[in-house]
Amino acid sequence: MSQARSRWHERRRPPSTDVFDVLSNRRRQYALHHLKRRPDNRASLAELSRRGAAWEQGANPEELTYEDRKSAHTSLSQFHLPKMREAGLVEFDPEDGLVRLTDTGAEVEVYLETVRGDELPWYRYFLLLSLLSVGVVLGAAIGVPGLATVPGLGLAGLIAAAFLCSSLAFLYDSRYRMRVGREGAPPGWSD
Repeated sequence: MSQARSRWHERRRPPSTDVFDVLSNRRRQYALHHLKRRPDNRASLAELSRRGAAWEQGANPEELTYEDRKSAHTSLSQFHLPKMREAGLVEFDPEDGLVRLTDTGAEVEVYLETVRGDELPWYRYFLLLSLLSVGVVLGAAIGVPGLATVPGLGLAGLIAAAFLCSSLAFLYDSRYRMRVGREGAPPGWSD
């Protein structure tokens, strides 16, 4: 075990780069999502395989073929869960087939911004709002009709209100739509 890895185990918290590396795979994201949804943070390997394969296929678990379930089961048991175990996110014993989130795994907060169709990603939205705000301030400064008549404090209040409302919308979206472990399907899963 490397010195960095042993220091990590002493701290009981993986470096964020390890977490991002482990969760760079959709199957591991699905496993974490499903375990975080469970009140006891536990699931059988069979249950994780079935639920993850259903999300991958965009189907109900009952509609899965044996091959779909077996593929998910094999990759989870032989590769993905051992990698999550090594990162300290889960406890997994292949003998009993039970997977449990560790305290560290339960504390990991993962937000996945997924953009569907013609949605605008939040980072671009805030960039455009910032550029629009700068444009409005410059327009008022050079005397653009309509903007020049708005007092400076009123202009600042309008811009602050736009950012406040946008931030509240982002907070709601990141808390309920983009969060791994919330109710429903994982972020990025489409019906």
